[in-house]
Amino acid sequence: MKKLVFDFDNVPGIDFAYAIPVTSFKRIRYDYNLGNKALEVRNRDAIIQLESYNDRFSFQEKKSLADGGDVWDVSLKIVVPKLSAANEELIHLLERNPWLILFRDRNGNVMLSGTVDIPLSCSSSKTSDSGIEFVFSAKEENPSIFVSTDID
Repeated sequence: MKKLVFDFDNVPGIDFAYAIPVTSFKRIRYDYNLGNKALEVRNRDAIIQLESYNDRFSFQEKKSLADGGDVWDVSLKIVVPKLSAANEELIHLLERNPWLILFRDRNGNVMLSGTVDIPLSCSSSKTSDSGIEFVFSAKEENPSIFVSTDID
């Protein structure tokens, strides 16, 4: 019999994330000896680090059944607390390109959302009160995956 493992020491939220351009993604390498998956990228200079501010970074993934089979509705939200000309170039880059998002939650789990075939798209909302809210989302054929990597 199989059994779910419960851990009641849950710390909600996300520490930080990386927006990885589709062109920088190389592969997910499976290590059969250790039984884990590792992310490999081509161009680290094109990756954008996204940091959490005031617990306003969240991940949500909802599974449902569509006409073609299972679908996972993935959504990652991040808030940048202030409009700033210093961020203008990166904001335009995020808004106009497809992404894979690598993130670490506050429990130390590292996950990758999005694929080369179905990358996440970025929508944004800007206000003078709360800054910029980015939402990276897509309807995926598979759920986000756990990866083993050092991203500190």
